[in-house]
Amino acid sequence: MTEPLVTAEELASLAELAETGMLTPVAIYARSTERNYATGWDDSSGDSEQFATEPVNVNGWLRERPDGQTDDDLGVIAHTEDARLFLPLGTVVARGDKVVIEGHEYAVIDDNANNTYRVLVRVALRRLS
Repeated sequence: MTEPLVTAEELASLAELAETGMLTPVAIYARSTERNYATGWDDSSGDSEQFATEPVNVNGWLRERPDGQTDDDLGVIAHTEDARLFLPLGTVVARGDKVVIEGHEYAVIDDNANNTYRVLVRVALRRLS
């Protein structure tokens, strides 16, 4: 049997180290309406999205891009992320949730929930305000 590339103890140590840099208060509002992102189907009534009234509060590490823009990739215009947010391992956050950091609202557009070696939760954000 082969040895693992990284042991569970090493991953836990890296997670502990990563959390020491997470100093920014983050409020995560879970999306309470269902949405199928592949088809665009949304069960919310009207145009407004609905979120939990009480946030989950954690500390994180925010990295904003210097300039938000769109990319033209093979003729397809795609919105790039405006920021990356790093959260403690085990934080529950999902695509479509709303995150509020220092008075600014962001929409969660992606996360690393399916990565094999995770020492933190990485979330791609699009700035709303």
